[in-house]
Amino acid sequence: MVHADPRGRKPGETSELVQYGALENGFAPSAVEIINDPHKALAHAFEIVQPGDLIVVQVNEVEPVLQAVMAHFARIAGPAAVPEAVP
Repeated sequence: MVHADPRGRKPGETSELVQYGALENGFAPSAVEIINDPHKALAHAFEIVQPGDLIVVQVNEVEPVLQAVMAHFARIAGPAAVPEAVP
């Protein structure tokens, strides 16, 4: 399900602005990929991430995405690398 971006922007508008900024600052078009579903984007990012890469995720609901990030991280780095949650 795609939700409207905050601040009155149409869905995908924020992603387009980030893409424009990346391209204007020297990123190759092939190095910038937009996936507007945060869970699909994270899954794809963790499939292709390499040491030194930067993953940018813009979301409205942080907690579910943070849980997904930590699950992907645990899969890659091992469960012992995931810090305990702080209450």
